[in-house]
Amino acid sequence: MKDSCIKYIICLMPLIWWGCREVYDPEIEQEDLEILVVEGHIEVDGGVSEIKLSYTSPVSSEETVFNPIPSAAVYIEYQSQSGEIIRLPMQSDFAGTYLLETQLNPEADYRLSIDIPEKGSYLSDWTKARITPPIDELGFIQKENSDVEIYLNTQGDETAQYFIWNFEETWIFNTPIISFLKYVKLSANKDTILYRTQNEMTNECFLSDKSKNVIIGSSGQFENQLIHQKKIQQIPNGSEKLGRRYSVLVQQRAISKEAYNFYEILRKNADDIGGIFSPLPSILGSNVYHASNPDIKAIGFITVGTSVEKRIYIGRDEVFNWFVDIPYYAGCEFSTDTVPMQFVSEAFDNNYRVPVNPIMDENDPRRILGYIGASTKCTDCTLRGRKEKPDFWEY
Repeated sequence: MKDSCIKYIICLMPLIWWGCREVYDPEIEQEDLEILVVEGHIEVDGGVSEIKLSYTSPVSSEETVFNPIPSAAVYIEYQSQSGEIIRLPMQSDFAGTYLLETQLNPEADYRLSIDIPEKGSYLSDWTKARITPPIDELGFIQKENSDVEIYLNTQGDETAQYFIWNFEETWIFNTPIISFLKYVKLSANKDTILYRTQNEMTNECFLSDKSKNVIIGSSGQFENQLIHQKKIQQIPNGSEKLGRRYSVLVQQRAISKEAYNFYEILRKNADDIGGIFSPLPSILGSNVYHASNPDIKAIGFITVGTSVEKRIYIGRDEVFNWFVDIPYYAGCEFSTDTVPMQFVSEAFDNNYRVPVNPIMDENDPRRILGYIGASTKCTDCTLRGRKEKPDFWEY
């Protein structure tokens, strides 16, 4: 095995999130702790090109650390008579992420050019754009163990045999306790309890997540190059994702055989990192390299082409025997004690307890005796999610 393979094993890298099963503590030189990782795709024929730049973390790191590179100059070069280049601006909210939305010619060849201060220039190979066929069907089935599996069907051909998929899922959830009231501090010696307006309610929020695993496939191994019911995501029985309504947006991209092989090695590493026969980064076959010094390493595979997307929704009424269990809300219950009016400030002038409902005098329905309270954790969904409905959301 080559010395460079033994010298470093990249256990923690932003391409996929994984952890080593066995501790490996080799002697690693400082320059090997900052290997450039390039994740990205150049989108042609309209759409957004996205490039993420980071450095690898050392093997000894106890957790995965994203080390973004915010100071790079990133360009898309395309072959034409004028040899034009386009710069990708970095996103202010996401360090190390460079985006560009523009119309690029699908007939041209493209490559990425990256200039990093004190590191020099990196290039990707010239790559021809690949046109991605549509997703024929995006659906779901409920398995015998009641898990729900998201799948897709797509038709490959001689120009598009290898695919990579990713997804973004969004779901709506509710807190176990609804607070209709809020505590308001009017002054140092004066406070009150008021009913929340509709906009102030905190019992309903949205959560989102993105795919973290490498999902790839080849149509060449199937009859008529038809990929049938390719599993994209599996939702375990009882997950809150299907507690009310769930949406998943799947992106499909045709890639080259070389890119497929690159991601296949990453996938295998994610499944079985740590064994002595696991593929190491030196044989990943990256198409990104230092422009002037072959000894300076880089990891990544830039793809070029079109992407297609498809979205589906799944409602709670479309699955069977779905009993939602949210560990975060374990132990949430109403307080059994009424907070008398004179102790309202002591009970609710904090960030961990809120009034939920008033307790009325049975003899005088207009007179409030006190309030039932509950923890903020059990009533405020914004501690976990966001209240704003996504633009794409359909009920």
